Amino acid sequence: MTDTMECVINGRFLGRTLTGVDRYAYGILHEIDRLLDLRDPLVDGLRFTVAVPSRVRARPFRNMSYETGPGTGYLWEQCVLPWMVGRRTLLNFCTVAPLVRTGYATIHDAHVWLVPEAFSRSFRLSQRILLPLIGHRAKRVVTVSRHSLNKLVEFHVAPAGAITIIPSAPNTFSRLDPGASRFAAAPPAEKYILMVGNDSPNKNMEMIVRLAPQLAERGIHICIVGPAGNPVFGRVGRDGGAQETVHRLGYVDDTDLAWLYGHALAFVFPSFEEGFGLPPLEAMSQGCPCVVSNTAAIPEVCSDAALYASPREPDAWLERIVQVDSDADLRTDLVMKGFERARYFTWEKNARLWLEMIRAGAEAGA
Repeated sequence: MTDTMECVINGRFLGRTLTGVDRYAYGILHEIDRLLDLRDPLVDGLRFTVAVPSRVRARPFRNMSYETGPGTGYLWEQCVLPWMVGRRTLLNFCTVAPLVRTGYATIHDAHVWLVPEAFSRSFRLSQRILLPLIGHRAKRVVTVSRHSLNKLVEFHVAPAGAITIIPSAPNTFSRLDPGASRFAAAPPAEKYILMVGNDSPNKNMEMIVRLAPQLAERGIHICIVGPAGNPVFGRVGRDGGAQETVHRLGYVDDTDLAWLYGHALAFVFPSFEEGFGLPPLEAMSQGCPCVVSNTAAIPEVCSDAALYASPREPDAWLERIVQVDSDADLRTDLVMKGFERARYFTWEKNARLWLEMIRAGAEAGA
């Protein structure tokens, strides 16, 4: 590729609260930013500009320029962003992309079809219309797992031959000092299992919370990171008599999260459906044994580094957690395998896959 290729990044995500798909965007772009710093051959001839709504002030990427346009939200993304892009190539990392000059689009999952109860009716219907239009107009669709690829094909979001798998990766906790966490001086419990996620029925945390009385008999508490609001957590305390062993920690920063992963008896991930399933990898990277669902993309991501149970069989989850608690050799084996599995997924590897795809598209005249 001899000429400079101008790439515009859909930076709408910079103006909102961090979500799972936003972490993907940050991870890929921070790594591309680092490769620009190093003048890596893969970024030779590529120039990156981040397009953002005019109200967004965040400028996290040092080696990329920034352009602003009026408006916010979907209106900015669909109407203003295409005008800002012009003849340049657009890169979208957070599922939704403009229908005009779509460029490269990342569609993380098919949740609006697979777990419709997790979304409002209006959002579900709009996404079911929008995503196939994006999938069939994009230069290339990126998704994060073989499971997601298969589901996007099944629901006619994009043809298989138009989809590239570029996975997610664990947060780089190595830059943090877990010892600086507020929990280092005041742990939430002496022995606990950890869950991370929102109160969506798809996350299935209610099932684990209902095990609180049985876990309490073994001195095991439950710590939950994520937004509160589901009344089930209050009901469990009244009905099961174990309210004092269920700790809703709300939102925590990455330093606190690293500490919680590193000191948990196990990380528990009972989701029904995941397009990737990043939290178990983050837990593994911090030496935390994992008990996870045997469904969707989760076995693809976790491989043999976790214990598995059906998200519909609570007794199986209790059995697996007790196994981790009572078998030191099993725990050590899971920790070692977890470290190895987490190291397999890196932002550098994923960013290089993105760059190779972009360069191949340019050379093919896509």
